[in-house]
Amino acid sequence: CQNCTVVTIETSPTNTAISGRTHKYWYAAPYPSSFHWWEGIKELPWTVSPVTTARRDILALFIGSVKTMNVNSNSLRRSLHTQCTADTGCQWFTTAHTCNGVVNATTQMMMFQRAQYCPAPPGDSITRKSLFDSLVSGCVPVLFAKASLRQYLWFFNESEISEVSVFIPKQQIQESGVNFLEVLRSIPPAELLRKQRAIARIAPRLQYSVLPQHMGNGSDGRTWTSPIYDAVDVITEKLLNRSTIEPINGFTEEQLIQQKCMQNDIMKNHADYTGMDPGKSKGAAGAHVSSRVWKYNKCENYTRDAAFYGSTYKIEF
Repeated sequence: CQNCTVVTIETSPTNTAISGRTHKYWYAAPYPSSFHWWEGIKELPWTVSPVTTARRDILALFIGSVKTMNVNSNSLRRSLHTQCTADTGCQWFTTAHTCNGVVNATTQMMMFQRAQYCPAPPGDSITRKSLFDSLVSGCVPVLFAKASLRQYLWFFNESEISEVSVFIPKQQIQESGVNFLEVLRSIPPAELLRKQRAIARIAPRLQYSVLPQHMGNGSDGRTWTSPIYDAVDVITEKLLNRSTIEPINGFTEEQLIQQKCMQNDIMKNHADYTGMDPGKSKGAAGAHVSSRVWKYNKCENYTRDAAFYGSTYKIEF
């Protein structure tokens, strides 16, 4: 469908299609987490109370692989693994690339509810499902690339990203030798509590509520409204907003070329994406592909505009 607006779990740096796929915007929606509101829920996992605060006895928790399809992601993860395994306040559970056989979904969500911070390094792509598992569990994500959340513009604004996360640029870890656990220990308890409360406000709209059993499969035409404002509500409202499907006839070929060139530029040069483009993740062969894409799209005529964000290498919490 060349003239379709797309809702997907991840989008491009320009929120538009990659080469050869549709002439309209691509909007990112949260990965379906391992938690969904259901009618029998007794305690929401993002609840903040003296009881839940006392339960969080793990400073930092990571569940995932150190071997992804991107060699630069692997390098960052190995650095984090080394720091974590040398610190009693950090727990690291290494999985296979397919995330099988270490902890099941229920156990994973219970562990996230014991953690204060959950590192969310890029993997095959800039975002990972576990980032949303940690958020709906009330665990503060530690971002190493702001694009991990910035692409979900229907669900977060810029200030909310800062409110619910800690940002440690991956360059600080790999080039400056910063220990991410020392950064986390330097965060005042009051600031951690503020972030947990901010997550509690936002988390409901990051998950997909489950239809109650008494509603059946919906074939009888009855409607149901989730008791909490969830991701389905956000997506439905946006899809019913006419501005979402603009431009009606899709982008022009010139605009598509500009977008593809900007994608290439951001993936190669922006602090949030450096290391994610083929030229940096696949050696000489990848560099050849990157160069060919640049030439094919006539990017010699491309100039950056306001949509290209300046690089940021500052730790933020």
